[in-house]
Amino acid sequence: MIDWESIRARLKRAEEASRPATEASAERINAILLERARELAKEADSRIGEKVRNVLVFNVAGGQYGFDAHFASEILPLGTLTAIPRAPSCVAGVTSRRGEIVMLVNLARLLGLATHGIADLTRVVVIGPTGHEIGILVESVEGITELPADQVAPSLQEGRYVEGVAGGSLVLLNVPAVLSDPALSGGRPTRGHPKSTPLAAGQE
Repeated sequence: MIDWESIRARLKRAEEASRPATEASAERINAILLERARELAKEADSRIGEKVRNVLVFNVAGGQYGFDAHFASEILPLGTLTAIPRAPSCVAGVTSRRGEIVMLVNLARLLGLATHGIADLTRVVVIGPTGHEIGILVESVEGITELPADQVAPSLQEGRYVEGVAGGSLVLLNVPAVLSDPALSGGRPTRGHPKSTPLAAGQE
């Protein structure tokens, strides 16, 4: 059983200690991405009739990955990470975001990629519906780019999490498939209910 009450208390103490620097950094990152999204929206308005996608691009395990930007609600610097016992190998732990517990997923492990460890992962991309968000750990975030829909081709990389590839190197991820993975949804803490919750076993 996972003692969510204890985890919440530990994360709260760590969050209070690091809040000023973390909030300043997070606000700066989100302001830059918001401005870029606005610029892309203006460009899209001037190209009515063309099918384009605004894609959030980031780096994981030396590769370039991304997904439609509307799936991401926030980008944060990786702060305090608390491990949880008996979690699937792709679950790095949990962190606190404004008092709420967010599960952190090691995307490299979820995709079966070689990884050098948690030290290389510096950013958290928050996805999922309100109250049930998860954070994807990535090495760095490049920003939001405009991608013509007809440039997306099937990927040679197998796996239910991959939607396609663009430009020969940008791998597009299937966010709904990630969010519906039983290994992740089964252990996600519910907002307002800090009771101990069993975490579903998952495959590597």
